[in-house]
Amino acid sequence: MDRNIVLTERDHERLQEMLRWFNRNKNIRHQFRRRNISIKRVGINFKIFEVQSEATGDGLYICREEKLLSEKWEDETGEDKFDEKNTTEYTVLNLLEANPESEYVAHLTAGDLIKTFQTVDDNGVLRWIGTPLRDDRRRIAYCKDDAGVGSTIDCYLDKDETGTEITVHCNISQGGGVLNTTMPRLRDGDPIIVQKIFDGTNDYWWCVGLPFAPSIYCTCGGA
Repeated sequence: MDRNIVLTERDHERLQEMLRWFNRNKNIRHQFRRRNISIKRVGINFKIFEVQSEATGDGLYICREEKLLSEKWEDETGEDKFDEKNTTEYTVLNLLEANPESEYVAHLTAGDLIKTFQTVDDNGVLRWIGTPLRDDRRRIAYCKDDAGVGSTIDCYLDKDETGTEITVHCNISQGGGVLNTTMPRLRDGDPIIVQKIFDGTNDYWWCVGLPFAPSIYCTCGGA
């Protein structure tokens, strides 16, 4: 015998609430599944390598994989928490040297650590690439000319006369001024420390560590 089921308005509200609950929790479970997969992939591909020698070419270094030592995790005596995993050697590209200057100078030395992952080049070959775990943006530049009118000076990066030519910005204190009237007074060939800084739109080379200030002239007279 067939029965006619009559749903009240309250029954409709309960069914709608159940459907909303189901859809809400289904989306949450889906997000967690995607998040767990992403974390697992990062964990598989991410490695720490140690440089074994000077660069073999523009930005390429011979490296060995490192392992994190569990017994050193809470060590407070200053000992290294990483050690060599094995003696297998890999060629790793330092991404900060992927577009090297015309007069190439290696940024890293033996013992430096690189955070690396694998990617595929345009021929389908797996390559190791990464960035160093230290700030290597500070470089030496050599003034191309004497200081002139303005707050910038042209320099050679890494090597005088043969390095890549760059424009270096200088901070002048006490309301500003121009470099050819400030102290210290930069001359052709003077070495300065520079750093590339991103201002939110572009990268600029800046002179760091030198406090440029306007010169003060005074006339001394006798009685």
